[in-house]
Amino acid sequence: MIDKTAIEEIVKEVLHRLGETESVAGGPQVFQGTLSLPTFEQAGLGNRVRLLDLITDKHCPTIGAGLMEMENCSFPWTLNYDEIDYVIEGTLEIVYQDKTITGRAGDIIYIPKGSSIQFKTPDKVRFFYVVYPVNWAEQ
Repeated sequence: MIDKTAIEEIVKEVLHRLGETESVAGGPQVFQGTLSLPTFEQAGLGNRVRLLDLITDKHCPTIGAGLMEMENCSFPWTLNYDEIDYVIEGTLEIVYQDKTITGRAGDIIYIPKGSSIQFKTPDKVRFFYVVYPVNWAEQ
């Protein structure tokens, strides 16, 4: 027989190592501490982009959120969802139809669904994003 308490302790330790604290089953969760962002391969070789999806289909079927870091690079992206970006630090440039909008620490950028853009930074940027609606089956 499997010891339920032992399994719960193992799960808590794994979540802790991933940067999550305890949560109420089916309820709120807190992501704490310094989160390690893995390389975002879809940005292309040579680009210094790291991304961590925090809110995924395991949390919610229609909304997503996470953190992205970029350093002296750019890459094209087409959004199949509405996106809101909150710039935590640095400079985030969004190129759309040959026009560039610039967000700096504290700024919020909205990008409508269907936009073909270029994410870009002349230096380094860290931002939090929220996307809606997400069709996780397409991700």
